[in-house]
Amino acid sequence: MSQAAGVALPGPATLADGSTTCRATRRDGGWRLDGAVQAVLHADVATEIVVAARTPAGVALFGVGPDAASVSTRTGVDPLRMTSDVALAGAEGRLLAGPPSAAPLLTAIRGRATTLLAGEAIGVADRALEIAVGHAKTRTQFDRSIGSFQAVSQQLADGYAEVELARSLAYRAAVVPQDGGPAATEAIACAAHAASRAAISVCETAIQVCGGMGVTWEFPLHRWFRRALWLEAELAGGPLEAIAHSLFGEHS
Repeated sequence: MSQAAGVALPGPATLADGSTTCRATRRDGGWRLDGAVQAVLHADVATEIVVAARTPAGVALFGVGPDAASVSTRTGVDPLRMTSDVALAGAEGRLLAGPPSAAPLLTAIRGRATTLLAGEAIGVADRALEIAVGHAKTRTQFDRSIGSFQAVSQQLADGYAEVELARSLAYRAAVVPQDGGPAATEAIACAAHAASRAAISVCETAIQVCGGMGVTWEFPLHRWFRRALWLEAELAGGPLEAIAHSLFGEHS
């Protein structure tokens, strides 16, 4: 059973953050939700959609059955990471957490989700680096492994350093209190930014090191690169804005 705000959900659930695009109103003795949320992860298979919507008293979390929402699945860069646009028109919602407790809960969920995505990006970079290093050790040119050439080995060494830096930042983000405070916001943002950049950079390097084989459909690198591109898009903008705000405050 999934859990949201301490309430048991009937199965796999996904979060639709409509805190700025959806509104909830009291109607017919219950709650009705109107609005739309774009790019909701795995909404096409979720048994319940947890919608963050604005009420007259503030943000609240509601459970909405998939049959009560219009779900339009997108075809994205990564076929294994499907997102959908969710439209709500008078959809019946089950109150999971009301104001004022819902807002800090939503902040904590965002922080944990971003930290997990940073960890996933590091895993993507790790695997791409492992494939490239393995290839560089066994592929020979001029009777030597191509890993013995500085043009190859130093690119991979640079990628290794990027991954380890991002990993350290992700560990830091994982242990700070998820209270939405400045320390947590800055730690999570740094981890997300470093991890998404490392995933893209290392995947691109790995494809170059593997040569023509690296761009073939049969070779697995394209799957990792697709996931890196998806993660970069998912994490884009927010981390840099948060880091800039921690540096410059109101002047950012």
